Amino acid sequence: MKITSKPLPFPGYREFPVKDIKRFYCKEETGHLEYQHVKFYRLVIVMNDGREVPSSVCYGKPERIMFIKNKLETFLKIED
Repeated sequence: MKITSKPLPFPGYREFPVKDIKRFYCKEETGHLEYQHVKFYRLVIVMNDGREVPSSVCYGKPERIMFIKNKLETFLKIED
């Protein structure tokens, strides 16, 4: 099984074999929108070799990222 971004690819598109994924976590980030400073949350993939790969999944509330993280870990049988 692989994790992919479909149906629309994004810049830096990658596929990850599930066996290489150690866990997921929610990371708080900041950026700019127009003239405002905004806070958003991103799903990050931690690989078995220690690399942290930011995903394209971002929301304004951490609860949405945590929901996706928990669903992925349950489906993939990854223990937190």
